[in-house]
Amino acid sequence: MMFSPCAIAIVSTSNRPLLIRTILDETDKEEATRLIYLMHASLDIVEEKVEQPTSRDNFLGILYQCERYKIYGLMSTTKVKILLMISQRHSFTSPRENDIRLMLKNIHKVYIDATAMNPFYKPNEPVKSRRLDSYLDTIFTGTSNGGGQTPITSSNQVVQTV
Repeated sequence: MMFSPCAIAIVSTSNRPLLIRTILDETDKEEATRLIYLMHASLDIVEEKVEQPTSRDNFLGILYQCERYKIYGLMSTTKVKILLMISQRHSFTSPRENDIRLMLKNIHKVYIDATAMNPFYKPNEPVKSRRLDSYLDTIFTGTSNGGGQTPITSSNQVVQTV
């Protein structure tokens, strides 16, 4: 794995968190709170980027960067935001933007499967899905990303990454 994801958030159109996951366990609540705060602060940058569209792509690029973390974003056509925080602590190279873009799009596809295909899901409510949880677990454990692995997609086809 060329980069290590440490937090993922899916945020509703009204900026309510639908899902927040961090790689940290219960013992490091202070750092987990810090990560969530940084993710929340990056929503302001999402709003700025949306007001000044530069392309038709849903990928928003880097939203926030500091010495330890980078936060990337994707906004769906329904204005749901997906944020991905990458740790830069043990990495000497930056992740390729195409790898991040692919990972965010795959998270979005699995999120769509968990919500649109579930007749009991209520819009703007927290997402509870075993498949989404399982997919996020594979991201955090390093078995699925742009680093040569094959992530799952919503149509159960495999997207080969380069």
